[in-house]
Amino acid sequence: MFRSTNAARRFIETFIPKTKQDELTIIGIGLHKSCMGDWQEPHGSEGVELRILQQLPMESGGQILGFDIASYAHHNFDHTWFSHGHHVGVFEELGIRPGRFGLLQTREEAILARDYTDAHDGYTYEYWLLVEYPF
Repeated sequence: MFRSTNAARRFIETFIPKTKQDELTIIGIGLHKSCMGDWQEPHGSEGVELRILQQLPMESGGQILGFDIASYAHHNFDHTWFSHGHHVGVFEELGIRPGRFGLLQTREEAILARDYTDAHDGYTYEYWLLVEYPF
């Protein structure tokens, strides 16, 4: 995890051979501020926990890819709604299916899918926005 897209770019330029750089993509992930009340992870002082506590906006200049439904536990992304097949139930019961890249295309779909997954699983899930940034 990098604190900014510029930090990711500097790392790539420093440590990744030029011949491999075209194969890389910088992906940002964001948690909507409405999910802050649901945030269950014991807050740490670094990494993802710190970024969430800081409530920093996502950087501009990226292309929205969509939303994923994932749990976060033990200082790591733990399960997605695909892990236990919840995407099937979301489609069968709500008529919502993943789009491009296996991601949900609207926040409204992501909220419904997250709520369904929470109700059918022992984990707490959130919807996360994924954004692709230019290298």
